[in-house]
Amino acid sequence: MSNTANVRLITLDEVIDRIPYSKVHIYRLMEQGKFPRSVQVGAQRIAFVEKEIDEWIASRMQNRDMNSASVEAIARKALAQRAAKARHTQSA
Repeated sequence: MSNTANVRLITLDEVIDRIPYSKVHIYRLMEQGKFPRSVQVGAQRIAFVEKEIDEWIASRMQNRDMNSASVEAIARKALAQRAAKARHTQSA
């Protein structure tokens, strides 16, 4: 059995406060396996594991940072190619 001593559950409204998605979009992402699954805590009540939501947000930030690095590398390469082309044009 997993250790639940430090697990904190948060409501869907708390999730929406952190992530600006609609309830429908969150449910859609959950169905697609792209968002942490909810935990049934009552007959008509769900919650989310706070740590899983935090990790999901962190992974989005990591993707953003990796994409930024890729964009910067592409921009540097394009500038270098333009500079080389300009040097070649000037010497011809």
